[in-house]
Amino acid sequence: VARRGAGVGMMRSPLKIAKTFKKLTAALDIPVTGKIRLGWDDCRSYKLIARIVEENGGSLIALHARTKEQSYAGEANWEAIAEVKSLVKIPVIGNGDVKKVADIARMKQVTGCDAVMIGRGAIANPWIFSRLDRDQVPPEAVQEVVRAHLARNIQFYGEADGRRLFRKH
Repeated sequence: VARRGAGVGMMRSPLKIAKTFKKLTAALDIPVTGKIRLGWDDCRSYKLIARIVEENGGSLIALHARTKEQSYAGEANWEAIAEVKSLVKIPVIGNGDVKKVADIARMKQVTGCDAVMIGRGAIANPWIFSRLDRDQVPPEAVQEVVRAHLARNIQFYGEADGRRLFRKH
């Protein structure tokens, strides 16, 4: 995706982002939002891109506080989320390293962000949306969800692929 100039690949082309947001916000009667990363290790353009999104009609920006090269490794840079929040007037959603319920309040306190987006942390603990950490969930509830997830995987992919693909969970 990025090598083709899409996703984080667009962050090397600020003018392309400006034109895209300008066209979308002019043509659509719904809010247009953006989700970005910090950029690339050699081109951290997140502050510029956040301003471009806002200046071209974007109604909200979500920031995954890692670079393209970091992928999902290393520590998310919550200070960058705070920087973006201080630069724009539109709502900012923070994303990265939210694994426990306490991380939600901590990210909001550290960054001032308007909301928190949870990705991989919810794979290991879907109960985080109910404000429960994984160790607070009864084993029976976990087993019930695992069985339901496996059954749906098999239903969708078939027996062999469903079981094989499910192993990563």
